[in-house]
Amino acid sequence: MSKRKVPKDFELKPEDHDGFDIKDLKCHACSGYGNCGYRMYRLLNGKPVLICQLRRQQLIEERDQQRTKTSE
Repeated sequence: MSKRKVPKDFELKPEDHDGFDIKDLKCHACSGYGNCGYRMYRLLNGKPVLICQLRRQQLIEERDQQRTKTSE
């Protein structure tokens, strides 16, 4: 007997954008075909949002570098 799958929660959470503005994280489909592998689909107020995981990681690294420079 198959068990019913629990639907995933695709609502955007604060940890999904790490304090960055959604405008900074929106996917711009760098490959042009959307098959880059870095897209993350989420819902924001019931509307779909595409977040670029690569851009998110770059912003996190930049923020961490700035923090280490200021702490020195």
